[in-house]
Amino acid sequence: MRVIQRSEDRTNLKCSFVCNEAIEMLASLHVMADPDHHPACSDWAKRKYSLLSPKLKEEIDFFGSVYAKWYFIMDIAADVTSDVSSEEGTVEILVDSIRKMEQEEFAYLFLGLPAFEFDREELRKWIEWPDAVTKPALREQAGFFEIKDVIYFLKNMEEIKQRLIWVLENYWEECFSREWDAIRDYEESVLKKERIFFDRTDPIEYMKTLHPGVKVEDGRLIFQKNPDYSIAVSKIRELIIFLSVFSAPHLYGNIVGGKVNITMNLNFHSVKLRAPVPKDMFSLLTAVSDETRIRMMKILWNGDATTKEMSELLELSPSTISLHLKILKEAQLVETNKVKKFVYYKLIKDSFYKVQESLIDYFEY
Repeated sequence: MRVIQRSEDRTNLKCSFVCNEAIEMLASLHVMADPDHHPACSDWAKRKYSLLSPKLKEEIDFFGSVYAKWYFIMDIAADVTSDVSSEEGTVEILVDSIRKMEQEEFAYLFLGLPAFEFDREELRKWIEWPDAVTKPALREQAGFFEIKDVIYFLKNMEEIKQRLIWVLENYWEECFSREWDAIRDYEESVLKKERIFFDRTDPIEYMKTLHPGVKVEDGRLIFQKNPDYSIAVSKIRELIIFLSVFSAPHLYGNIVGGKVNITMNLNFHSVKLRAPVPKDMFSLLTAVSDETRIRMMKILWNGDATTKEMSELLELSPSTISLHLKILKEAQLVETNKVKKFVYYKLIKDSFYKVQESLIDYFEY
């Protein structure tokens, strides 16, 4: 994670803009749990999911289907990594923090209770007597969890914790660590511009620009979710804005005490668009972007041929054929093979397969 800017504004509200690998990793897991609600990155999620090991898929599905599609696990990451300012990876910090977390704190965050100012004393009773949990007792959380799944969690917290740690570590290694550098570079470029805009805007008004579901009414900041989260504006002491390319179109946010976490939704496609077109791919595509050369390559695809043979087949002068062959050779699409006094041209088919892979890799994320 990098905190690019941190300051005290004129209302004494401390604000941080954050690029956080742990938050983004968990946001991507939420997309895998619910890809069709995230059109911009649904294809990415489905493709990456298909490449994961069977055991990892199974565990990702368990948390996604049973425990609120990773929503509140994202809140754990926001709670334990938002103040980290070192260059150390926040995924490692998140895993270590979960491993050391006491049962009560783990349950409080895992079940998403901070946003609703849930009574910790009642949670302690649940931990002691899990079977006593009822739907009325769950209140707002009954919309996110089945009672049986909450009871199972309370009875098996250590097992759930270890399974969660295993998923986080293995998903990072198998998939997300290779995605993060490009995502981080894009988010940091946006972050620098947003800080300038923030410094010229009232903080509360700025929050309202982050998502249509952020409202201010009767002196309260409201996150219009299901159910709503809210806090009196006068009680806000810290604002942490997490940049995310996976969160759109949802409003992700959390309120813990006087700290407000909220995600700025960025365009997922912008990550890949920042990458330059590979030079070798562009060179090859330029070489084949000619009807005559395509017809020549069709001849060579099915066997070697001389300049004279191609000249006769295409009804073009040998000098014209030689000019086109020079372009194809410079693009490493053809090579020569001398047989006695004849020079045969041979198509390098591997170049086509490589450019096919490069095209797919470039177009896909």
